Amino acid sequence: MIKCYNINDSVLFYPESGDISSSLTGNTIKINMPTAQLFEAFITRMGVAVSQEELYAMVWGENSVNVTPNTLYQNVSLLRKALQDSGIPSESLKTIRGKGFIFTVTSVVENYVENNEITPDKTEPAKERKPVIYHLILLSSLVVILFGILFYDYSSTPWRVTHYPKDFVFISKINGCSVFNSTENKSIENNLRVNSLIRTLPLECENYPYVYISYSDRHPTTSIISCRNDINYTEQNDCKTEIFINHGELDETQP
Repeated sequence: MIKCYNINDSVLFYPESGDISSSLTGNTIKINMPTAQLFEAFITRMGVAVSQEELYAMVWGENSVNVTPNTLYQNVSLLRKALQDSGIPSESLKTIRGKGFIFTVTSVVENYVENNEITPDKTEPAKERKPVIYHLILLSSLVVILFGILFYDYSSTPWRVTHYPKDFVFISKINGCSVFNSTENKSIENNLRVNSLIRTLPLECENYPYVYISYSDRHPTTSIISCRNDINYTEQNDCKTEIFINHGELDETQP
């Protein structure tokens, strides 16, 4: 007769031989004697925190004085790997800082058998089918999350950048500012007027080196948008807009 522990009705552990047989994975794992004795120590103290000193005494006995913490942790690591291979989550064996370790599973039954004659029940419970409404709710949640991400990304971009027209052409560089003119006003005469207008304004070229000018003869306003980055660079861009009313006199200024 040999001792056998039936864990969660699916894994058999034979401490004398160090064999672990699993109906969950179909694996049979062989662990060394110190690891097997360590496993049995955790099983007999299941759900209770076991200190390192207790483990030294339970596993190595009088030889524990020659056992280093590194040896203990190596065997704990081997045991966690064996648990995972047998289908028992390695998280079942947790480290509790300052207290030691704790082993927790659903059930453990101790038996005495002949020649490993007991095998775990291989009948797996039928998987519960999720109702259709569950999948619909999950899909709806994913859609809501996606739209939330898109909305946050859009709303975090400055309004001036997302709504301001981006059809500009580079015309000159003045006092460290790169000056762009709207393609609506693309002509040599208008470019000269833009340059003249820029020279009359106090620009912050060090902080806002990209300057975009937009005006039209159809309405008496001139719009100047100054940005830290190119206007097409929408992520974390910093822009400011200035509107000049009755710009006609300025536009007519020749350089």
